[in-house]
Amino acid sequence: MPRVLRGCWLIAAMLLAVGLTDAGEPRGWKARVAVDWEEAPLRQAISDLARQQEVTVFLDRRIDPDRRVTLAQKEPLPLPLLLEHLAQQLDAEIVPVGSVLYWVPSGEAARIAGRLADLERECRHAWPDLRGRTVALSWKSGARPRQLVKLAAERFGIELRGEETIPHDVWWEAHLPPLSAPELLTLLMSGFGRTFRPESKRRATLVGWDEVTVRNQS
Repeated sequence: MPRVLRGCWLIAAMLLAVGLTDAGEPRGWKARVAVDWEEAPLRQAISDLARQQEVTVFLDRRIDPDRRVTLAQKEPLPLPLLLEHLAQQLDAEIVPVGSVLYWVPSGEAARIAGRLADLERECRHAWPDLRGRTVALSWKSGARPRQLVKLAAERFGIELRGEETIPHDVWWEAHLPPLSAPELLTLLMSGFGRTFRPESKRRATLVGWDEVTVRNQS
């Protein structure tokens, strides 16, 4: 049963992440992909695959981007199944965050998806004027996530408190597509065990995962 659920999770992620063609079909969904990686750095391998298939991938900071991966798949597979094989090798899961495939440590996907669903509801209630608004965010190698969180909040006009609780870190270059405030901030914070509570007047406070209750983790 867990294996079936995991496969379904990846298929759902791909449906959300690849977008639709003009004909209404998922872009890249029918693509069959073959790879031959031997001790390839994860960051490079997954970046090349994402670029070729026109999807956006974001690695959680808890997944080692320099880990070497070996995957010899000479018989082309549908992209979701290929990603499932790779995720299993890494003991990782994929959770869709907007149009981004967010790779997280095993056991984290359901919790993050549940919290994101809660945040979407809470933000619609607290910030109705932000409904439908999205922001794209890019940065160069050497960027600090604390500054990125602050910048993302500013782009949405959110007064954010508690960003100083995000530990120091340095990130590689990345380009995120337009995302809602809950989606973008979730991507930037989750790897540090942080989320946020939306408040009235476009204010929000950073909190730890242990300070919130996720309603739905199924």
